Amino acid sequence: MSVLHTHSVFATVVAINGESIPPVIDEMTILIGGEVKVAEYAAPGTKQLAENAIKAMGDRKAVLLANHGAVIIGESSSDALKIARLVEKSAKVFTFARMGGVVKTIPSVVLENQKKNL
Repeated sequence: MSVLHTHSVFATVVAINGESIPPVIDEMTILIGGEVKVAEYAAPGTKQLAENAIKAMGDRKAVLLANHGAVIIGESSSDALKIARLVEKSAKVFTFARMGGVVKTIPSVVLENQKKNL
């Protein structure tokens, strides 16, 4: 297992806004497990930050840290890096999609079916 922490621009922007990244592209459900939630704020390096991150991450492979960045887990360092890139891409797509109006997410029935097939 590998843990990766990033301060990538778009993931950090979404985290500063206190928003989760909804499932806007299929890869999110396949590789991350769905929505990337944002953890409640806690000071960097504290036990509370770790506890908040674990709680918000749940069974997914990524979480946003409020006003900070992202934490990603993977089965290897290359897997974690691939997921980190996907988190940043998803945050970027979500940010630009919001500029166009209402963001349409992947239907929940599709998410449930994809999770069952993993």
